[in-house]
Amino acid sequence: MFALVYVSEASAAFEGQALRDLAAQAATKNERLGITGYLHHARERRTFFQYLEGAPEAVRALMDEIRSDPRHDVLNVLELGEVGLRHFPGWSMRHVPAGAIRAVRLEEVLESVLKTMRAPAFDAEETRPTVLRIVRQLAARDLDRLPDGATGSVRTR
Repeated sequence: MFALVYVSEASAAFEGQALRDLAAQAATKNERLGITGYLHHARERRTFFQYLEGAPEAVRALMDEIRSDPRHDVLNVLELGEVGLRHFPGWSMRHVPAGAIRAVRLEEVLESVLKTMRAPAFDAEETRPTVLRIVRQLAARDLDRLPDGATGSVRTR
């Protein structure tokens, strides 16, 4: 199973329904492509942090499409490479809201990754272990049971 993460900056504010629509469209497409993962949007910074996993060629092709999307500017991509088993088998695309990130105590970790990936001196080798820690912690939780808007996210299968 191949995985990557990226951080991007939205060209316009994404709120409520627009964000839910984006996640729903991504879920439909990703299910067809055999890709799973999650999307976190930091509204105050207008940044997206997305984790994608699947066959290497499918994930890389989707990343090429994401890069060309005019709704945001991809700032950095970190290929995690082979990650073993699929971490999010039932999530063709899941929006993980800030409340869920806080509930599993990952807000500081995610914040540091976003800052690191946006820094001019981005170091993939230093960032990779932190990203993998986020992925493993999120995969180990049942986010459907968490507070603060964590329910109602797009989840397939």
